[in-house]
Amino acid sequence: MGYLFVACAVLCNTLLVTILKLSARPGLALPAKLALGGFALLFGVGNAALLSKAMETVEMSRGYPVYAGGTAVLLLILGAWLFEESWSPSKVAGCAVVILGIYLIRR
Repeated sequence: MGYLFVACAVLCNTLLVTILKLSARPGLALPAKLALGGFALLFGVGNAALLSKAMETVEMSRGYPVYAGGTAVLLLILGAWLFEESWSPSKVAGCAVVILGIYLIRR
């Protein structure tokens, strides 16, 4: 059950960072920035609560790397999809290493 909380925390953190990226767009109206800020706050609190709950049952040496690595991989994918950020062989290789590391840590 602990890794379910880690997975949900990864999603909240990924959404938080994505919303922060959206709010940094030039020319975005103040009401839109405030609305995005509210959502960022919501996902930030959810992220902290879920990660805290996960750490009750998951070893920190396993849970946090899964959290950080999962977030990094999802942000690479979302960055390329939503913001047309570049893919490079080194980024893809780095994500592969992260995924391998997550697999090895969970064993």
